[in-house]
Order: sequence, then structure tokens, then C-alpha cells
Amino acid sequence: MSTLDELLQQQEILQQEIDAARKLEKRSKIKELRASLEKYALTAEDVFPQLKPKTPVKPPLPPKYRDPNSVKTWSGAGRAPWWMKGRNYDDFLIEPSSESQSSEDHNHS
Repeated sequence: MSTLDELLQQQEILQQEIDAARKLEKRSKIKELRASLEKYALTAEDVFPQLKPKTPVKPPLPPKYRDPNSVKTWSGAGRAPWWMKGRNYDDFLIEPSSESQSSEDHNHS
């Protein structure tokens, strides 16, 4: 009968052989899959539909308010930041740049 040390050594050798065989087969399967994907013009969404976002991701809103004492801004969506609590929101409005204001004026003519 084998000793525990001998069995553990055999297990380690077998695990190394399993890992090497898995690596070789994985390369082969990846190559086959890529060929099939190309042949049938499949995309990742075709193969893995659960990865496709259910709703489009909205881009972040531009800042509407700025803390005059720091670089912190707030878009006006969600809960108001601590630096605006109990104050008039109009005092924190970010002035539109003259460039964007003039382009709006041209659009309304």
C-alpha cells in the first residue's frame, strides 16, 4: 500500500498533467469557436444575450450647480449635496458660457 506522501506526490503530478492537457484543449477549442463565430458572423450578444444591457445606459447629466468654495458640482438630479442644504439653489447656478448662449441666440432667429 502507498503512503500518504507518495499519494500526494502522485496527485501533484496528475494535477500538473491535467492542467497541461486542459491548457492544450482550451487553445484548440478557442480556435474552433473563433472559426465558427467568423463563419456565421456571430457577435458576443448572439452567444451571450444575458450580457446585453436591458436598458440603454444614460450619459451623465452636465453639472448645473457649482460649490463656490470647491470644484464640486451637481447636475440637479437626485439628492441635493450637503453644501446646498438650506440655501437658495439659484446662488449656485453655473452661468452658461457666452459661446453656448450665443449659439442658442442664433438658433432662435
